[in-house]
Amino acid sequence: ASVSKVARQQRQDFPRVTELDLVFVACNAEVIKTLFSAVGFPKVETMKLHIDWKGLPEDGPEHFNNSFDTIFPTSQAYPKLTDMTLRTASIRSWQDEDGNYTHGTISIPFSKMPKLKTFELQTGLLTVRPIPSGSTLPPIQKLVIRDCRKITKIWIVALLQQLKAQGFLHALDFSVHEWENLGRDKSCRWDSSIKEDVLALTE
Repeated sequence: ASVSKVARQQRQDFPRVTELDLVFVACNAEVIKTLFSAVGFPKVETMKLHIDWKGLPEDGPEHFNNSFDTIFPTSQAYPKLTDMTLRTASIRSWQDEDGNYTHGTISIPFSKMPKLKTFELQTGLLTVRPIPSGSTLPPIQKLVIRDCRKITKIWIVALLQQLKAQGFLHALDFSVHEWENLGRDKSCRWDSSIKEDVLALTE
């Protein structure tokens, strides 16, 4: 009800807001769209975004990407954003064309965060899509990966290679952390070998 009330008003920007903590639980993409069509935060420097999706009937596996497109419509939406924490979770799964079950995929909107310097990522059971070829990454100086169940070594190495190509890798502080609730089952099985790749890239 509160979102609908905001939507009926004229769009309002909040230039004094420099830190934004967003938590969406069981919200469909339309609700998020309604909110962000009514408000804007052009001076935000630090953002924490948590989308916890419960599998609403009207949504599909593109729910997360649709939500990202709404929150990050263009690279000018948050021109001062330098610190981003992104956490996603999903309990719903679909069967893909090959008969395999997936909780969905997400594309990280790097191109819409051009000033990003610190990035923390936790995707749960969602598969992270490859970074499009020819993409330009922001000047990331600190990268934190938490819970690597669906974040592959290939994705990480491709990210690091692109950062190197742009001259950013030498300044990167990179760390990987296991999912706290996974117990003895390692979610980041490639953690030890990735260090060798990082060293090789920095030579």
